[in-house]
Amino acid sequence: MRSTLAMTAAVLLVSLASGPTFAAKQQSAVRTFDSCVALAKARGYNDLDRRIGDTESPAYKFVRSCMQGKHG
Repeated sequence: MRSTLAMTAAVLLVSLASGPTFAAKQQSAVRTFDSCVALAKARGYNDLDRRIGDTESPAYKFVRSCMQGKHG
């Protein structure tokens, strides 16, 4: 029983320490989104190109594909 508990604790500790935290990943995603929006604006898209909730606008499609690594 003790060895199982020790093994579980060790696996949990390694899994928590091995990768970036959720907050770090979320912050990175925000930076990526912001840089893609800035790139879209630099390429001529503006706020009028994207209406709230419109997932088919050219600006939305550009930012989505940028976040997937297809523009740069």
